[in-house]
Amino acid sequence: MIKGSKHSEKSKDKMSKFQSKRWGMPKQRFLKNTKRSAIKYYNGTPCLNWTKSLDTSGYGRLQINKKLIRAHRFAYETTYGKIPKGMCVCHHCDNPICCEPTHLFLGTQKDNMVDKYRKNRQSRIGAYNPATGNNHGSHTHPERVARGERQHLSKFTKEQIIKIRNEYDPIKNSSYKLAKKYDVYSSTILRIINKKTWKHI
Repeated sequence: MIKGSKHSEKSKDKMSKFQSKRWGMPKQRFLKNTKRSAIKYYNGTPCLNWTKSLDTSGYGRLQINKKLIRAHRFAYETTYGKIPKGMCVCHHCDNPICCEPTHLFLGTQKDNMVDKYRKNRQSRIGAYNPATGNNHGSHTHPERVARGERQHLSKFTKEQIIKIRNEYDPIKNSSYKLAKKYDVYSSTILRIINKKTWKHI
């Protein structure tokens, strides 16, 4: 069972079924990016929250084989099997970042809309989407967004970014020289210097 959790042997059995053949992502790597909730429960079992990046609707997302998928759909499919075409994976717990298999169920798009109305989330339906602008998860929960070295493709650490900005000098230590030193393109160094990337540092 996941370290720190004292809940649901059934959940443990479900989690043990995670497979990597279809998506090429081992169970341990997926679970490393989740954390048991201390406050969100359903039917006596705590939510298993996705801790990495979110999409514009507030759902967890991950990239496998160069394809972005929602974390809860990955959790459902690797536990219960392939999701039928046109079906949605819904949450009993009404927690978009939850990946606990026992909290998930299949439904049609109509079922999903009815479930939203029943749970008083109808404001999410239609043209107005609260998960945009200042209401987007990257603003309301910035700690959940995979920035900097938390990005799995990142080549730098926070310390290196600070060092690059301190070392840069357009004449004595140009972006070209720094690029050779860190084995990246000079354009990458310039984006770091100009805070086009790593803006949070």
